[in-house]
Amino acid sequence: MERDLRIKSTVFGDGARRAPNRAMLRTIGLDDDDFKEPMIGIASTWSEVPPCKSHIHDLAVSAQ
Repeated sequence: MERDLRIKSTVFGDGARRAPNRAMLRTIGLDDDDFKEPMIGIASTWSEVPPCKSHIHDLAVSAQ
């Protein structure tokens, strides 16, 4: 049995009640095929204050 990789993506992208969400995502260039794929978000905790986090911005940029 194949695992559904979209299990979390369906929460904000599937169904009639999520049409506004899909409309907003279409404005950035997503199309019908994109909604069939898992959606992955990248969050960054980058800050210039502690030196131990100075490299995180570069990691987030390279993950895009």
